[in-house]
Amino acid sequence: MLSSFHKLRNILMMLSGVAILAAALLSCQSPGPDGSSEWNDVHSFARPEEVMMTRLELDIAVDFTAKQIRGVALLHIDNRAGAEKLYLDSRDLAIERVTLDSDSQAAAFTLGEAEPFMGQPLVITIRPETRTVRIAYHTAPEAAALQWLAPAQTAGKQHPFLFTQSQPNLARTWVPCQDSPGIRFTYRATVKTEPALTAVMSARNVPGNNGTGVYTFTMDQPIPAYLMALAVGEIEYRPLGPRSGVFAEPSMLAKAAFEFADTERMIAAGLLVSGDDVPVSFDRFRDRVTFPIADFRGRIVGFGGRAMSSDMPAKYLNSPETDLFHKGSLLYNGAEARRAAHDAGSVIAVEGYVDVGQQKLHIAEGADLPAVLIGELHRPFVVAVD
Repeated sequence: MLSSFHKLRNILMMLSGVAILAAALLSCQSPGPDGSSEWNDVHSFARPEEVMMTRLELDIAVDFTAKQIRGVALLHIDNRAGAEKLYLDSRDLAIERVTLDSDSQAAAFTLGEAEPFMGQPLVITIRPETRTVRIAYHTAPEAAALQWLAPAQTAGKQHPFLFTQSQPNLARTWVPCQDSPGIRFTYRATVKTEPALTAVMSARNVPGNNGTGVYTFTMDQPIPAYLMALAVGEIEYRPLGPRSGVFAEPSMLAKAAFEFADTERMIAAGLLVSGDDVPVSFDRFRDRVTFPIADFRGRIVGFGGRAMSSDMPAKYLNSPETDLFHKGSLLYNGAEARRAAHDAGSVIAVEGYVDVGQQKLHIAEGADLPAVLIGELHRPFVVAVD
């Protein structure tokens, strides 16, 4: 049997390869919707530099007979430019009625010309002081994000099943929204379905079937539209620990629990953030290019993440202190630099992860630099910062 220490190390080793690949994407990231002229998502009709949605409130019903979702999307907006038009993404949606704020009068809207893979721009006439936009709508049976399964297609063979796939830009096929990865919003949802079925979403709620067919969800962490997810069917819940659990059809629940059995260990390793004050557990290094950190023997023990946008609270973020990772006694690229120092006779310490080379290493915030360099490398060193 492997010890917990070795299990944590195995998890980190598996993820390090993914992190190295992600680092190559740093130069490909587009700026966020910060109001600058640099914002340009060619796969969205949204104009967030003018008006941006900040919160979504959904009230929807799932109709398996019609293969349709029908309801209301209430969008909270930030009209930062005092604009008179709100541009949203839609695809194969039937827009029934639009109103603004508390006004009961219908607001004017148009659906623009359809474009392949993108759908149509939903353009709503608003006022500079508009703060909420209420959209009554329903989806089409062929909506690309909605996967409708007949009972025969499920494991249990007794009930139908629905699940969504909003990636890469298919959220617009079941919710009118600004469907771009750089635009993030919180949401609250009420989902109505048959009492025998259970609804789950990518948001917080009380897990399990409540017998009413009405479920409410809350996501207080701003997310892009593609992370909205919904599933409805014969679904049961099994906890994996105090901070995690799995949902699956009853006959698949044990297998699903086995598949995700390491979730609690991933939390212990600092890869997932969870707690009473965290509505939904999340990846610690989300929105960051992630670099695997090895000890002086070359073994992966943690990660460091560099922010991909200027509005992140910290440019660099390291793994928390764990059984494997002790920031004060490690230097990024230390193992490789120690090998090179044997031949070159000196070491150069630099500030950033991407500045390292064979003979260079990164200074982790909080590291006892002289002690680590002298104690582990036994070579003169030069500190280079910008």
